[in-house]
Amino acid sequence: MMIVDAVSSAPTRHSVYFLVTAYIESLRHFERTCGVPPMVLHLPVHSTADLAERLEALHCNTEVALEAVVAVSELAAVLISALRRLDTLEPGIESHADASRPHARSDSRRCALSV
Repeated sequence: MMIVDAVSSAPTRHSVYFLVTAYIESLRHFERTCGVPPMVLHLPVHSTADLAERLEALHCNTEVALEAVVAVSELAAVLISALRRLDTLEPGIESHADASRPHARSDSRRCALSV
């Protein structure tokens, strides 16, 4: 899975958050059919704790339609990869730079993430 590889090798915390945000933004275009709980698709992503809460929500979501299993499992893999990479880049703490940077977000629920 290419997104997991990209997240796993991201050089900075900002890059990890950017990649996760872009992936979630892509799922939002198929929100009704992807089977992912709405709170997991909410942007912006705030912190590692936020990523962990989203992962827990996916694990607790036991009513997944058969056609949604792939999207849900891929998103879980992306979130796990992001949490591992963030821990590797700076174990156990959120840096001051992460707290002060503006979070990537979409101005409307359906617009593409602009770079």
